[in-house]
Amino acid sequence: MDRILLKNGRIVTVKSKGPKFGEEMADLGVIERGYVVVENGIILDVGSGDGLEFLEDGTEVIDLEGRLVLPGFVDSHTHLVHYGSRENELKLKLEGASYLDILKQGGGILSTVRATRSASYDELYKKALKSLDLMLLWGTTTVETKSGYGLNFEDEIKCLKVAKEIEHPIDIVSTYLGAHAIPEEYKGNVESYIELMINKVMPYIKKRDLQNMWMPFVKRDFSI
Repeated sequence: MDRILLKNGRIVTVKSKGPKFGEEMADLGVIERGYVVVENGIILDVGSGDGLEFLEDGTEVIDLEGRLVLPGFVDSHTHLVHYGSRENELKLKLEGASYLDILKQGGGILSTVRATRSASYDELYKKALKSLDLMLLWGTTTVETKSGYGLNFEDEIKCLKVAKEIEHPIDIVSTYLGAHAIPEEYKGNVESYIELMINKVMPYIKKRDLQNMWMPFVKRDFSI
């Protein structure tokens, strides 16, 4: 048994009987002098006081000295697997350019699609891994990742395979988002693109279980 006792901390529990609205959202359920007991990677108990009643032989005790303990963040909308960057578009938006203006200049979603299509599996994997490391540093422990920057059979599958096969302490839930945009080669022929998604891409994804999968780690190590 692997047991850890974190004591003397400010514990944010976000305790609630259901969704919070309005002023209720300001109540984070903070325990000012509390403890957290973790056993075999699972939270066993949270409460006020020093938690010494949970001490057993071999328990590792960590004095938080008043530090803050937060639940892991869940990022419910990401495009983890993609290539390229559109940071330059922020300046254009600040100058008043609309999304359609940026799209006409070759930017927007379709610029990321071109970059993603040209990237190899290994390039996408390494970039996604770097992003996950950064997310974890800021406290995210679960991400939902959408595809949608391949917009054809080969590259959507490539991105979904990266999302499924990447190894990281963060839990990953993957979703196929083929209708993120209409690819340039199907401009003016939306029906054919929809048929491609329905008749070829989606059956392939289902057969190989490439979306909506959960990747739990029995014991998580959140150090990088």
